[in-house]
Amino acid sequence: ELEKLNDQLEAIGHHIQLLKEEARTEKESTKEMVSDISHQLKTPLTSTQVLLDNLNDNPDMDYSTRKKFIYEALNQVNGMSWMIVSMLKLSRIDAGVVEFNNENISINKIIEEAVGNLEVIAEIKNVNIEKNIDNRNEDELNKSDIYIKGDYNWNREALQNIIKNAIEHSNDKGTVKINITDNDVYTAVYITNRGEKLSDKQQKQIFERYYSEAKYEDNSMGIGLPLAKAVIEKQGGYISVESDDEETVFIVKYIK
Repeated sequence: ELEKLNDQLEAIGHHIQLLKEEARTEKESTKEMVSDISHQLKTPLTSTQVLLDNLNDNPDMDYSTRKKFIYEALNQVNGMSWMIVSMLKLSRIDAGVVEFNNENISINKIIEEAVGNLEVIAEIKNVNIEKNIDNRNEDELNKSDIYIKGDYNWNREALQNIIKNAIEHSNDKGTVKINITDNDVYTAVYITNRGEKLSDKQQKQIFERYYSEAKYEDNSMGIGLPLAKAVIEKQGGYISVESDDEETVFIVKYIK
Protein backbone atom coordinates (compact mmCIF):
# COMPACT_ATOMS: atom_id res chain seq x y z
CA GLU A 1 0.00 0.00 0.00
CA LEU A 2 2.86 2.35 0.84
CA GLU A 3 4.48 1.60 -2.51
CA LYS A 4 1.22 2.34 -4.33
CA LEU A 5 0.85 5.57 -2.39
CA ASN A 6 4.43 6.53 -3.19
CA ASP A 7 3.84 5.85 -6.91
CA GLN A 8 0.71 8.01 -6.82
CA LEU A 9 2.57 10.84 -5.07
CA GLU A 10 5.33 10.66 -7.67
CA ALA A 11 2.74 10.79 -10.47
CA ILE A 12 1.08 13.81 -8.85
CA GLY A 13 4.45 15.51 -8.43
CA HIS A 14 5.28 14.86 -12.08
CA HIS A 15 1.91 16.26 -13.16
CA ILE A 16 2.42 19.39 -11.02
CA GLN A 17 5.86 19.85 -12.57
CA LEU A 18 4.36 19.64 -16.05
CA LEU A 19 1.72 22.23 -15.13
CA LYS A 20 4.42 24.54 -13.76
CA GLU A 21 6.42 24.15 -16.98
CA GLU A 22 3.34 24.87 -19.12
CA ALA A 23 2.59 27.95 -17.02
CA ARG A 24 6.18 29.16 -17.37
CA THR A 25 6.10 28.65 -21.15
CA GLU A 26 2.78 30.48 -21.43
CA LYS A 27 4.09 33.33 -19.25
CA GLU A 28 7.19 33.71 -21.44
CA SER A 29 5.06 33.58 -24.57
CA THR A 30 2.72 36.26 -23.19
CA LYS A 31 5.66 38.45 -22.21
CA GLU A 32 7.15 38.14 -25.69
CA MET A 33 3.78 38.79 -27.31
CA VAL A 34 3.23 41.99 -25.30
CA SER A 35 6.72 43.19 -26.22
CA ASP A 36 6.11 42.43 -29.90
CA ILE A 37 2.75 44.21 -29.94
CA SER A 38 4.25 47.27 -28.24
CA HIS A 39 7.06 47.40 -30.77
CA GLN A 40 4.79 46.93 -33.78
CA LEU A 41 2.28 49.56 -32.62
CA LYS A 42 4.77 52.42 -32.35
CA THR A 43 4.75 53.45 -36.02
CA PRO A 44 1.00 53.22 -36.74
CA LEU A 45 0.12 54.91 -33.43
CA THR A 46 2.45 57.80 -34.20
CA SER A 47 1.05 58.09 -37.72
CA THR A 48 -2.55 58.06 -36.42
CA GLN A 49 -1.75 60.69 -33.80
CA VAL A 50 -0.23 63.00 -36.44
CA LEU A 51 -3.33 62.62 -38.63
CA LEU A 52 -5.71 63.32 -35.74
CA ASP A 53 -3.64 66.29 -34.54
CA ASN A 54 -3.84 67.76 -38.04
CA LEU A 55 -7.61 67.33 -38.06
CA ASN A 56 -7.94 68.88 -34.60
CA ASP A 57 -5.62 71.84 -35.31
CA ASN A 58 -7.22 72.70 -38.65
CA PRO A 59 -10.99 73.09 -38.18
CA ASP A 60 -11.22 74.92 -41.52
CA MET A 61 -9.52 72.12 -43.49
CA ASP A 62 -11.24 71.60 -46.84
CA TYR A 63 -13.65 68.68 -47.11
CA SER A 64 -11.60 66.50 -49.50
CA THR A 65 -8.42 66.76 -47.40
CA ARG A 66 -10.35 66.09 -44.18
CA LYS A 67 -12.00 63.06 -45.75
CA LYS A 68 -8.59 61.75 -46.87
CA PHE A 69 -7.10 62.22 -43.38
CA ILE A 70 -10.05 60.45 -41.74
CA TYR A 71 -9.78 57.57 -44.21
CA GLU A 72 -6.03 57.19 -43.56
CA ALA A 73 -6.53 57.29 -39.77
CA LEU A 74 -9.27 54.66 -40.02
CA ASN A 75 -7.02 52.52 -42.20
CA GLN A 76 -4.27 52.70 -39.59
CA VAL A 77 -6.66 51.73 -36.78
CA ASN A 78 -8.04 48.81 -38.80
CA GLY A 79 -4.49 47.69 -39.50
CA MET A 80 -3.58 47.79 -35.81
CA SER A 81 -6.71 45.85 -34.90
CA TRP A 82 -5.96 43.15 -37.48
CA MET A 83 -2.34 42.93 -36.36
CA ILE A 84 -3.17 42.55 -32.66
CA VAL A 85 -5.75 39.82 -33.30
CA SER A 86 -3.35 37.95 -35.59
CA MET A 87 -0.48 38.23 -33.10
CA LEU A 88 -2.69 36.90 -30.31
CA LYS A 89 -3.63 33.93 -32.48
CA LEU A 90 -0.01 33.24 -33.40
CA SER A 91 1.06 33.55 -29.77
CA ARG A 92 -1.57 30.99 -28.74
CA ILE A 93 -0.34 28.59 -31.43
CA ASP A 94 3.28 29.07 -30.30
CA ALA A 95 2.27 28.37 -26.70
CA GLY A 96 0.57 25.15 -27.80
CA VAL A 97 -2.82 26.09 -26.34
CA VAL A 98 -4.71 25.88 -29.64
CA GLU A 99 -6.50 22.60 -30.30
CA PHE A 100 -7.06 21.99 -34.00
CA ASN A 101 -10.05 19.94 -35.08
CA ASN A 102 -9.27 16.94 -37.26
CA GLU A 103 -12.33 16.57 -39.49
CA ASN A 104 -13.10 15.96 -43.14
CA ILE A 105 -13.38 19.46 -44.57
CA SER A 106 -14.00 20.65 -48.13
CA ILE A 107 -11.07 22.57 -49.60
CA ASN A 108 -13.51 23.88 -52.24
CA LYS A 109 -15.68 25.54 -49.62
CA ILE A 110 -12.66 26.91 -47.75
CA ILE A 111 -11.37 28.61 -50.90
CA GLU A 112 -14.83 29.86 -51.81
CA GLU A 113 -15.34 31.46 -48.39
CA ALA A 114 -11.81 32.91 -48.25
CA VAL A 115 -12.21 34.52 -51.68
CA GLY A 116 -15.63 35.86 -50.70
CA ASN A 117 -14.13 37.54 -47.64
CA LEU A 118 -11.52 39.25 -49.85
CA GLU A 119 -13.81 40.50 -52.64
CA VAL A 120 -13.74 44.11 -51.41
CA ILE A 121 -9.94 44.16 -51.14
CA ALA A 122 -9.61 42.63 -54.61
CA GLU A 123 -12.00 45.22 -56.03
CA ILE A 124 -10.10 48.09 -54.41
CA LYS A 125 -6.81 46.70 -55.73
CA ASN A 126 -8.41 46.11 -59.16
CA VAL A 127 -7.43 42.44 -59.08
CA ASN A 128 -9.37 39.52 -60.54
CA ILE A 129 -9.43 36.08 -58.88
CA GLU A 130 -9.64 32.82 -60.85
CA LYS A 131 -10.28 29.44 -59.21
CA ASN A 132 -9.60 26.05 -60.80
CA ILE A 133 -9.56 22.53 -59.39
CA ASP A 134 -7.53 20.06 -61.46
CA ASN A 135 -9.09 20.43 -64.93
CA ARG A 136 -12.42 21.72 -63.65
CA ASN A 137 -13.30 25.34 -64.26
CA GLU A 138 -15.00 27.70 -61.79
CA ASP A 139 -18.51 26.73 -62.91
CA GLU A 140 -17.75 23.14 -61.86
CA LEU A 141 -16.06 24.15 -58.62
CA ASN A 142 -18.61 22.70 -56.21
CA LYS A 143 -19.68 19.65 -58.24
CA SER A 144 -17.01 17.39 -56.84
CA ASP A 145 -15.50 18.64 -53.59
CA ILE A 146 -12.00 17.65 -52.52
CA TYR A 147 -11.66 16.89 -48.82
CA ILE A 148 -8.71 17.17 -46.45
CA LYS A 149 -8.29 16.37 -42.78
CA GLY A 150 -8.01 19.42 -40.56
CA ASP A 151 -9.65 22.42 -38.91
CA TYR A 152 -12.01 24.33 -41.20
CA ASN A 153 -11.77 27.80 -39.62
CA TRP A 154 -8.02 27.79 -39.08
CA ASN A 155 -7.32 26.54 -42.61
CA ARG A 156 -9.65 29.15 -44.07
CA GLU A 157 -7.76 31.84 -42.19
CA ALA A 158 -4.38 30.50 -43.34
CA LEU A 159 -5.35 30.33 -47.02
CA GLN A 160 -7.16 33.66 -46.79
CA ASN A 161 -3.96 35.32 -45.52
CA ILE A 162 -1.97 33.89 -48.43
CA ILE A 163 -4.58 34.97 -51.00
CA LYS A 164 -4.70 38.44 -49.39
CA ASN A 165 -0.93 38.71 -49.72
CA ALA A 166 -1.15 37.70 -53.40
CA ILE A 167 -3.81 40.36 -54.05
CA GLU A 168 -1.80 43.09 -52.33
CA HIS A 169 1.33 42.28 -54.36
CA SER A 170 -0.35 41.88 -57.75
CA ASN A 171 0.08 44.29 -60.63
CA ASP A 172 -2.79 46.67 -61.34
CA LYS A 173 -5.57 44.87 -63.23
CA GLY A 174 -3.77 41.64 -62.48
CA THR A 175 -5.12 38.18 -61.74
CA VAL A 176 -4.63 35.91 -58.75
CA LYS A 177 -4.99 32.27 -59.78
CA ILE A 178 -5.94 29.58 -57.29
CA ASN A 179 -5.38 26.02 -58.52
CA ILE A 180 -6.05 22.86 -56.53
CA THR A 181 -4.67 19.45 -57.41
CA ASP A 182 -5.33 16.16 -55.66
CA ASN A 183 -3.54 12.81 -55.72
CA ASP A 184 -3.02 9.78 -53.48
CA VAL A 185 -0.22 11.46 -51.50
CA TYR A 186 -1.37 15.06 -50.97
CA THR A 187 -3.80 17.83 -51.85
CA ALA A 188 -2.03 20.96 -53.10
CA VAL A 189 -3.21 24.56 -53.36
CA TYR A 190 -1.28 26.86 -55.71
CA ILE A 191 -1.86 30.61 -55.27
CA THR A 192 -0.25 32.59 -58.08
CA ASN A 193 0.08 36.31 -58.74
CA ARG A 194 2.00 38.49 -61.19
CA GLY A 195 4.04 41.22 -59.54
CA GLU A 196 7.59 42.07 -58.56
CA LYS A 197 9.92 39.08 -58.40
CA LEU A 198 10.96 37.93 -54.92
CA SER A 199 14.72 37.61 -54.54
CA ASP A 200 16.23 34.44 -53.09
CA LYS A 201 16.69 36.28 -49.79
CA GLN A 202 13.07 37.44 -49.77
CA GLN A 203 11.84 33.92 -50.49
CA LYS A 204 13.73 32.70 -47.41
CA GLN A 205 12.52 35.54 -45.18
CA ILE A 206 8.92 35.96 -46.28
CA PHE A 207 7.58 33.53 -43.65
CA GLU A 208 9.52 35.20 -40.84
CA ARG A 209 7.49 37.14 -38.31
CA TYR A 210 7.16 40.89 -39.00
CA TYR A 211 8.97 40.63 -42.33
CA SER A 212 7.15 42.67 -44.96
CA GLU A 213 8.07 44.25 -48.27
CA ALA A 214 4.75 46.10 -48.34
CA LYS A 215 4.06 49.57 -47.04
CA TYR A 216 2.14 49.92 -43.81
CA GLU A 217 -0.85 51.49 -45.49
CA ASP A 218 -1.46 48.12 -47.15
CA ASN A 219 -2.09 46.67 -43.66
CA SER A 220 0.65 44.15 -44.42
CA MET A 221 2.89 44.01 -41.35
CA GLY A 222 4.60 40.68 -41.77
CA ILE A 223 2.24 38.61 -39.62
CA GLY A 224 -0.25 37.05 -42.07
CA LEU A 225 2.15 34.64 -43.77
CA PRO A 226 3.87 33.46 -40.55
CA LEU A 227 0.42 32.81 -39.08
CA ALA A 228 -0.55 30.83 -42.19
CA LYS A 229 2.69 28.83 -41.98
CA ALA A 230 2.16 28.02 -38.29
CA VAL A 231 -1.44 26.89 -38.88
CA ILE A 232 -0.58 24.69 -41.86
CA GLU A 233 2.50 23.09 -40.31
CA LYS A 234 0.73 22.38 -37.00
CA GLN A 235 -1.64 20.20 -39.02
CA GLY A 236 1.13 18.32 -40.79
CA GLY A 237 1.13 20.38 -43.99
CA TYR A 238 3.83 22.32 -45.81
CA ILE A 239 4.05 25.77 -47.37
CA SER A 240 6.66 27.13 -49.78
CA VAL A 241 7.09 29.93 -52.30
CA GLU A 242 8.62 30.13 -55.78
CA SER A 243 9.19 33.35 -57.70
CA ASP A 244 10.58 34.38 -61.08
CA ASP A 245 10.33 37.36 -63.43
CA GLU A 246 6.80 36.41 -64.46
CA GLU A 247 5.00 35.24 -61.32
CA THR A 248 5.12 34.28 -57.65
CA VAL A 249 3.53 31.02 -56.51
CA PHE A 250 2.68 30.00 -52.95
CA ILE A 251 2.33 26.24 -52.62
CA VAL A 252 0.41 24.63 -49.76
CA LYS A 253 0.43 20.84 -49.50
CA TYR A 254 -1.81 18.85 -47.17
CA ILE A 255 -0.32 15.38 -46.73
CA LYS A 256 -2.77 12.48 -46.61
